[in-house]
Amino acid sequence: MTKPAPLASRLFSFHPSRRLSAWWMRRVRQQRALRRHQLNVAFWRSLAARQSALALLSAVVIGGVLSLIQGVGQAERERAKFTHAGRMVMDLVESTASAAVWNLDPDLASGLVRSVLAIDGVRSIRLVEAPDRVLATGAHDAPPADEGGFWRGWLSGSRFTSVFQDLAQTQRLLYRPSSGSHTGPVIGRLELEMDTSRAAADYAAFIRTTVLGGLVRDLALGVVLALLLHTFLTRPLRAVGLAIARVDPSRAGAARLPDFPRQADNELGYLVRRFNEWWFCWTAAAPTWSSWQPMTC
Repeated sequence: MTKPAPLASRLFSFHPSRRLSAWWMRRVRQQRALRRHQLNVAFWRSLAARQSALALLSAVVIGGVLSLIQGVGQAERERAKFTHAGRMVMDLVESTASAAVWNLDPDLASGLVRSVLAIDGVRSIRLVEAPDRVLATGAHDAPPADEGGFWRGWLSGSRFTSVFQDLAQTQRLLYRPSSGSHTGPVIGRLELEMDTSRAAADYAAFIRTTVLGGLVRDLALGVVLALLLHTFLTRPLRAVGLAIARVDPSRAGAARLPDFPRQADNELGYLVRRFNEWWFCWTAAAPTWSSWQPMTC
């Protein structure tokens, strides 16, 4: 028979740090179990946050692609309108320019230049006698730069002048007036430069309206999609998850998921019914199990 240890040795053998560590580990395990059954999920990892982010991202991407397509289509329409304006000016003054060059009439050429410069959208005009003798010329001053705040400065007309730059200068050969066709001898040419600032400013205004309106539209669409997904998907899933989290495995036969009448005909209703059937079979067969075996009910 062993002799009990003296009181002093037992006191010195007491380690409070070990007891505190064991108590702390038990408490941590209990907290983990509580968190697991209470369905605590971080907001940024929740299904609602992810589906909202995906809905907003999808709406912005789709809206951005549609806005880009609209911008390209509007650019083509503005280019066609710009080209048509230059062609109309050419058709309007071609016969007078041919007469001025054929007769070498400086007064007629000067009057023609002043008349063309009075047309809105014309930057400069040159009337050239073959081969390279300038009969008359005229030009407007360059328009002031399109200035404004951050939004207008970022999407100002000056940023879109390159869209129409290749169409700014155009020319047409002039023929002898009496020939009546473009098959006679060439007597000169008419050079015309159109003002791209007006077309660029109109296109910039369209882009600003499209971008701003499209951004507001896409954000509103994303918010509506997020609300719909949250109402018809996330909330029912969370309700089913909370109901499952309240199930106590130690109380056999006492737990059953509630019915969800609004979800009876969809996948969630099927999931709830199958869970109740499985739980009933499991709790009914558990007392008779001697070893693991698949359930047959």
